[in-house]
Amino acid sequence: NDLNSDVNRATDNQLSRVGEIAYFTDNWDFSARVQDIKVLGKEERPYQVMPQLNFNYRTPGMWQGLDFNFASEITNFRHKEDIYTTATRVHMEPSILLPIHGPAGSLTSEVKLMQTNYWQHNIQQSEQESSISRTLPQVRIHGQINFERYTDYFNQNYRQTLEPQFQYLYVGYEDQSKIGLYDTGELQQDYFGLFRDRRFSGLDRIADANQLTLGLTTRLFDERNLEQLKFSLGQIIYFDDSKVSLYEDDLTEQPSTSVLAAELDARVYKDWFVSGAIQYDTRNSSNKKSEASLDYRPGPNKLLQFSYRYVPDLLNSNTNDRVDISQAGFRTTWPITDELYFVGNWYYDLKEERSVESYTGFQYESCCWAVRLSYHYRIKTNYEDDLRTAAPNEREMFETGVYLNFVIKGLGGSGPLGVNDMLDEGLFNYRKPLYLRN
Repeated sequence: NDLNSDVNRATDNQLSRVGEIAYFTDNWDFSARVQDIKVLGKEERPYQVMPQLNFNYRTPGMWQGLDFNFASEITNFRHKEDIYTTATRVHMEPSILLPIHGPAGSLTSEVKLMQTNYWQHNIQQSEQESSISRTLPQVRIHGQINFERYTDYFNQNYRQTLEPQFQYLYVGYEDQSKIGLYDTGELQQDYFGLFRDRRFSGLDRIADANQLTLGLTTRLFDERNLEQLKFSLGQIIYFDDSKVSLYEDDLTEQPSTSVLAAELDARVYKDWFVSGAIQYDTRNSSNKKSEASLDYRPGPNKLLQFSYRYVPDLLNSNTNDRVDISQAGFRTTWPITDELYFVGNWYYDLKEERSVESYTGFQYESCCWAVRLSYHYRIKTNYEDDLRTAAPNEREMFETGVYLNFVIKGLGGSGPLGVNDMLDEGLFNYRKPLYLRN
């Protein structure tokens, strides 16, 4: 845990082994990667990437302002168990862009062709095929206009921007049900996600699209040109229903519009900041997801945060029931001396009326070494226990522990784990609001 690395990332229920080598030039880059993920439990059995080769080429300003990009990938998916289909995937993605940028806005037009070939082995499902070729065209037009004016609120002078943007996206359709799922999942549909050109991560599913995204962002800058407020609102208008889903039994009926996504980051007073996001279903007039936080940040490594999140109709993988998530939390970090500081958090489930995570820790740091003492109380993330056979009691669902960590600077990293790393140790990680600075 304490040998930090940009290559290896691990969470409590996931052990990841990654090896990667890459070479970069101005116009092209090449990388080779292997990955093996072990999930500590019985539910998930991820595929091994053995190996993945990527080659990317780019020529900005190739001709008459046109940019040419070429992305390619060869991936071999293996599995430790014989009951899973394995595959080799070759993907090529040439694209031509016409970017037009200016102080008043930008307009980017892109044409892309996505060619993917699969060779699947040890096929376990009758609908899958051993050799598959998929060719999909894509057209994307993205534009943005920047307006600004000088105004005043509460006797303070501000520069306010108004930044409307749009994106038209067309992706061709091809039946992909005969392709297995190796590295693909559904992406989150927040405000920034509305302007993606993909509905799914990975390449096993590329959803067809004929849609228009409309978005609006406004910002307030003070006299020192520091951003004090940022608010964004957007929605997708679907001209055609998408025919591609992760699984064949997924519902194909789709609404004419996506959720209405909104995000807010603001400095409310001096060292107090508020942030929030909501995804609202305008068709059914229901809240699909919302979160809010109030931060007090008076200086470096000083933080008090109160937060709340709500996610309705979430699938419980243990019981296959639909549940609502409604949780409130508190998080803090505070230096006691120059060498000693404290970090703690506490999260409470308002639906179940119980604490779901508590974490407190102290870290002392000198010039060459550091020591940390911490206490954890949290939901088990080792799923070896099958909790579906009976209603578990609190002792079965939660675990506690006292941890003592020693770190030597320069051994496996640039130094000891800092305040941000301590904050990220919990199940519910803290993130600063984007763009807003002290």
